[in-house]
Amino acid sequence: MSEGHYGELTALGAEEHRQICERMMRHYPEVFSNPQRRNVETFSTNSGRVLKSREAFLEQMKATAPNLNISESSSGDRNSREVTGDKISEEERAEGKANAKNFDDVKKAAREGINFKAFTEKIFTNPGAIKSSTAREIERRCQYLMSTAVTNDLKAMDPMARCFSPQELYYFWISGSLKWAIYLNYPGYTYYVTEIIGGGILRCFIEDADEAIQASSGAAATLRFSHDSYLMPFIAATRAEGTVLDCDERQIPELFQDFRYICPACNVQFIFFRNDEGSVLVKLLINEKETLIHGLTPDTGCFYAWSRVKEFYNI
Repeated sequence: MSEGHYGELTALGAEEHRQICERMMRHYPEVFSNPQRRNVETFSTNSGRVLKSREAFLEQMKATAPNLNISESSSGDRNSREVTGDKISEEERAEGKANAKNFDDVKKAAREGINFKAFTEKIFTNPGAIKSSTAREIERRCQYLMSTAVTNDLKAMDPMARCFSPQELYYFWISGSLKWAIYLNYPGYTYYVTEIIGGGILRCFIEDADEAIQASSGAAATLRFSHDSYLMPFIAATRAEGTVLDCDERQIPELFQDFRYICPACNVQFIFFRNDEGSVLVKLLINEKETLIHGLTPDTGCFYAWSRVKEFYNI
């Protein structure tokens, strides 16, 4: 079913985007019904599935509020700060990789939980004939498939999943989870991609928000469609609750569940409110769940004064 379709948007993926749009417009109708604020600006990378994601999202938006003025911009993956952040120089890349966390202790501990020999005995008629290099390649592919299945539909992988113990499935999840943990904030450590790419997107977001909250602005919303590899650095740059850890590396799997952040149709929303006194408040949603900002006390509930948020980000 999937052969030849790698990288394409599935019908389920398109439906997820339509549903996200429907819920967003239903939860915040004032944003899209103000006759003085009808402009919706959208940005996207040039990836086919990302463009299709935006198409599905905007299809629902146009059907719900046909009076909106929607602009659609797209650019190459490395050319638009709105969706991919600032560019990384070769010097920054080399220095960042040299200083990056590698989580060797976590990987080693998880690796001890897998018995790949038992797996080969379940699926091969002559497991003793399997070369070690072949077994390692099969294991590598299983890691990818199973770690992907954890954040998608494990039932689709059920025939293979039944060949592994819960501990082995946990190992496969760890192998995928740690690639996202590298973006997290630790005392004295910030990954260069979080700082440059995530911070670059955050700087664009703040500039756009400052323009949009002006009384003379006609903006209703700004929408960005990108990739998980840009979204996770952005989430970490916002210092959303759960992205700042101060723990032994071996505790990371207990404290950081990557699927709470990176999942099918993952999304971040900042919703702005203006009170009767004219002050602007904002709340953060990660995958449509209200989320606090680590290190910043909310003014009330999950709401923050926009001026304090900007000062906290120091941008």
